[in-house]
Amino acid sequence: FARTSLGRASLCRPALCSLSKEVREERDVVFRDMPALLRSAVVGALARGPLPFGPAHPRESCARLFYRRGLSDGGAIHAVDVNNAMMSDFLGTKDLDFSFVLPRNPAFAGEAAELLALAPKSPNPPIAVAPGARWATKQWPPEFFARVMDEIAERRPDAAFVALGTKDEAPLAARISSLVRKARVADLCGRTTLGGLVETIRGCSLLLCNDSGPMHVAAALKKPVVAVFGPTDPEKTGPYCEKKSILVPDSACIRCFKRYCVESPCHSAVDPRAAAQAVCELLDDNPGRPKQ
Repeated sequence: FARTSLGRASLCRPALCSLSKEVREERDVVFRDMPALLRSAVVGALARGPLPFGPAHPRESCARLFYRRGLSDGGAIHAVDVNNAMMSDFLGTKDLDFSFVLPRNPAFAGEAAELLALAPKSPNPPIAVAPGARWATKQWPPEFFARVMDEIAERRPDAAFVALGTKDEAPLAARISSLVRKARVADLCGRTTLGGLVETIRGCSLLLCNDSGPMHVAAALKKPVVAVFGPTDPEKTGPYCEKKSILVPDSACIRCFKRYCVESPCHSAVDPRAAAQAVCELLDDNPGRPKQ
């Protein structure tokens, strides 16, 4: 739905009318509110089908007013496990396998191959770096990523890097490229489609990132992930995969869930050398990849 228009007073009414018309065209549907927010519950209430289902304890308690029945999360913590548990409760079974495989997409594999060919020459697949994030507080500064990459290059001189992200995040990647002293990096920021981004990450050995969309893509692809967390909770929304290393600052203000922060002390509380060590350890633990 038109999130931006619904958030503006001058555009809210026509956007809501358009959304209501679109949703009501769908009949006999069951709406399950996964975000557990008031706005998503309202979208379900607009439908002609049954009243929506949602979590018994939604993030915004007023959303419960729109639910036909609250669903149990079974005491799960991570968002994936929470949603799987609620779907099991809705279907009345615990025997379903909700896991999935993200298959290779030939339509975008060619795009990814062309972009990865731009990476610096290396005997191993490049290390992907995604420096962007939706919240300013989730986004570690370019200086941090540049130092981590240089630390890795110090330990692995033949390592190659590719910077990934949207066009809006291109200045971050350009800044990183200007700061690195030893790391060899190809700036691919803004050059991938969404499908191309998935296939490019598939072709890399590991992803170094903030708490962001590319992090979840890498986890779905079962790629090793090294992610930095500060304002959000990795136990609830961290990378849902086995091969991961989550770096959390030793600070009293972490998990604040603030989108903006004047000082952002957590951004200087993670040691780039520790991040580089985490990357190298995961690379060495990656089957099929030569150890160095």
